[in-house]
Amino acid sequence: ANVSWQLPSLIGGRSTLRLRAAYAELPGATPSVLTALAPVFPSPAGNAEPVRMERVRGMEIGADASLDRLATASLNVFRFVSTNLFDYAFTASSSGPPGQALVANAGEIRNSGVEGLFHAVLIERNTFQWRATLSIAALRNSVTRLNLPPQFSTLGLTREGSPVGATRAVPYTFADANHDGIIDTSEVYLLPEITKPPLPTLEAGITSDFRLTRSLTVSALGDFRHGNMVTNLMGQIRCRSFANCRAAQDPSAPLADQAAVAATHLTSEPVVGFASDASFFKLRELALHWQLPQQWSHYFGERADITIAGRNLVTVTNYSGIDPEVSTARPGVLPREEFGRNPIPRELLLRIDLGSGAPE
Repeated sequence: ANVSWQLPSLIGGRSTLRLRAAYAELPGATPSVLTALAPVFPSPAGNAEPVRMERVRGMEIGADASLDRLATASLNVFRFVSTNLFDYAFTASSSGPPGQALVANAGEIRNSGVEGLFHAVLIERNTFQWRATLSIAALRNSVTRLNLPPQFSTLGLTREGSPVGATRAVPYTFADANHDGIIDTSEVYLLPEITKPPLPTLEAGITSDFRLTRSLTVSALGDFRHGNMVTNLMGQIRCRSFANCRAAQDPSAPLADQAAVAATHLTSEPVVGFASDASFFKLRELALHWQLPQQWSHYFGERADITIAGRNLVTVTNYSGIDPEVSTARPGVLPREEFGRNPIPRELLLRIDLGSGAPE
């Protein structure tokens, strides 16, 4: 169900504003046919309850506005709640996969956030034009009810009050007590384990293009993500198990790097330093577009365009691994970890479009 309200135009009819709201219910993800044939166990906290199908309830409110042809804006606030969840959980049951059972009515998950899209013509002088588009989204994921004990994985944890598949890590403090420039295990003190969101809680993208002449345009695309933690499992294994990293070999390595290696020898859990902040900014693309002059149409057709673009040119991050965007497992597996993967490569693209008529 949805409703919208178009408000009267303002500024002499040059601006518009529309308010909208929507509510929906739909089935959630249900077990496959093969899974459905296996035993299904009601949750330990609700044995008397019947097994129910997963359900997702969502609500959105938003607004769309425009100012002549100079600017447009769209803002959306949403909340989705998934209930009656099915989940493979670690239990004492011998049915299902080894050490696991398919548990019904396992709990409730809530996703809420805000997203916006803004476009504006910033400068327009004769043939020169500067336009920019900003997209931004904030997301909060939380397990609001879990009818099971906390579910641990090698690198993650799902429990009531935390995100699904939260990244877990052990923080620590350190000090070069003997002032020899080397951090060993006796100079590292472990702290209680922490959890962080496995997915970005804030994402933003900005696209900007500069039309320098009628036929020449320069465009750029940037991408920013913040708020999540990724485990540099490759780095931790190299340093702890094989001493195959600088911090494990070089006494002149930064003390913080040496401390991270020393901490791995005090616990089998992932440690902060290898499970690190995965925030980043990337220059996704920088491109030059050139529309060939009309007098060349005899050779290339009525319209010809040449694009030269570089992609994934710059990454700014404090992440300890190779690339904070890389994950070893498929995208739906949480938390994210980097192990034996290459970073996203830089690319150089040359594209030529030939045709007739105006471009789409």
